[in-house]
Amino acid sequence: MIISHAHKVLFVPIPKCGSTSILLFLLKLHGIESAGNPRKFLQENADLCRDKGLAIVLPSEIEGRQYQSVLHSYYWFSVIRDPYSRILSNYHNKLNRFASRFDRRAYYSGKALQLLKGPMGWGDANCASQSMQRFISFEQFVHRLRDVGVEFDTHYRPQYQFLHPSVDRFDQLIPLERLDEGLASLREQCFGSDSTSDSPTTSPTKACRKPPTANASSSGASAEEMMTPKAKNIIRTLYEKDFQYLRYAS
Repeated sequence: MIISHAHKVLFVPIPKCGSTSILLFLLKLHGIESAGNPRKFLQENADLCRDKGLAIVLPSEIEGRQYQSVLHSYYWFSVIRDPYSRILSNYHNKLNRFASRFDRRAYYSGKALQLLKGPMGWGDANCASQSMQRFISFEQFVHRLRDVGVEFDTHYRPQYQFLHPSVDRFDQLIPLERLDEGLASLREQCFGSDSTSDSPTTSPTKACRKPPTANASSSGASAEEMMTPKAKNIIRTLYEKDFQYLRYAS
């Protein structure tokens, strides 16, 4: 959890739901310029961020009465995502995590292809996953998830599990599909009129990337082509509570 004591705001990040963009947004709003991964920057520069009123807090830390009483009046928000889009994103960017556990042949074959692409791609998760897509189709991936479940990695876990203590506790759940609109509302609600100028420090459109409108596999298939009726049925079952609690159409 990311807490802004300066503005009495609490952000709960959900993997594969634009959390990197939101961290950049919050850092800029607190006048902090970060280089590289914002999550790593927060961890490595905790004292600097704390001096600016921004801190990382583990969920277990807010169980105590002291934190509960302090945070009761804070504005809680998170960013959510259509479960269909989120699982597609995992296929494109986190397939290596799936393959390393459940399809070792595809994992090592994909790693060999990644190696052949040269040093620029060796540490690239996208490159690794795209290489493994040669050996695991999206439908095969989804069917295997039906067998092994989605609890093996935080990027795959249902979103509602991160919204502790409950979905109803949150003041705002911003759909990733309408990120700019949601951040504009959040900024007006919590960060005051001074933050509405179109400067690099305060503008959500400059601090956050817009989510892609379509994902394409290494085979060139579109998201619509990959999302077959069979695949959608499995995803609906795996993420039934996300569809229910987050009110996405299934």
